[in-house]
Amino acid sequence: MRILVVAGMAAWVIGFAATLFLAATRVRAAAAADGVLPHAVARTSGDSVPIVALALLAAPACGLAAL
Repeated sequence: MRILVVAGMAAWVIGFAATLFLAATRVRAAAAADGVLPHAVARTSGDSVPIVALALLAAPACGLAAL
């Protein structure tokens, strides 16, 4: 039973973190489109992925992961 609870909690944490990370990139891209952030942050790839906003979140995340 404990293993099921731990596995369920691990899946929830991973899903929650992924949701926050993906939503944060869209929020930054929307803020850039509204003029709150520099317009370059709103740049997207051909698949509508906000690549600059994603890079702005991935760089500090990688730095924190290195600690």
